[in-house]
Amino acid sequence: MKAKHSKDESFIRILFMLLFAVVLNISISVVMLIGFLQWLIRMIRHDEIIRLKEFSSSLNEFNYQIGQFLTLNEEKKPFPFSDWPEPEMKGVSEAEFDADINNESTQKKESDNPGEKSNLQEMQNSELSSNASILDQDLTDDEQFDSMKESDS
Repeated sequence: MKAKHSKDESFIRILFMLLFAVVLNISISVVMLIGFLQWLIRMIRHDEIIRLKEFSSSLNEFNYQIGQFLTLNEEKKPFPFSDWPEPEMKGVSEAEFDADINNESTQKKESDNPGEKSNLQEMQNSELSSNASILDQDLTDDEQFDSMKESDS
């Protein structure tokens, strides 16, 4: 059974289709950028950012919804006229996701307290200074030993 649509509804639908076609092109570019970033991070750090994977998964679902709307397989308009799609996280356990979030919060806490970093740097600098003075003392002792050796001969 075919549903009849008025000319006004068809005209509004084609405007939404054009709008979502533009959004889809932009979104596909964002997906490609995320894919490149994930690859780059995997090459450098040998891991992945789970939150970025989750976002790209929901963005892919959004692209699918747009495709369904553009091909008249779905009457319901995609986001922002409906809820943002939930990601389908294949191969990522909830424990991995929680571990990634905990790791991010730990890194954030470390970067939020610059005083701790400066204290650590001060301790490292004092150790370096101490080691340098020990090396200087060793060189002085070696020079004295060499001069004593020369005077004996």
